[in-house]
Amino acid sequence: AGCLDNSITGVRPLTLTLTVEPATAAVGDSITFRYAATGTDLFAIALDYGDGQTGSVPSLGSPGVVELTGFLKHAYTEAATYVVTGTANDNTGALSQEVTVQITGG
Repeated sequence: AGCLDNSITGVRPLTLTLTVEPATAAVGDSITFRYAATGTDLFAIALDYGDGQTGSVPSLGSPGVVELTGFLKHAYTEAATYVVTGTANDNTGALSQEVTVQITGG
């Protein structure tokens, strides 16, 4: 692992990868959304779970952050197919990606 900051890398293209585990689950089950983002001065990852709920991860205000990885968990209360939108934000703009989750009756 190396040092990743803007003094070394300069401007980095904004990227986002969003995955879901599992993609099919029952009402009330915990779903894990994993994210990996790169960019120039990343400041947040936000998720819209498609059911009116949202989640986010700030970069904790650290200047020069060029990579954020991790996960958020969410449980759905109704059976349906949900489109989840993840958005990475940096000082050059925003980039979104969608994944689909199928929730079946409990």
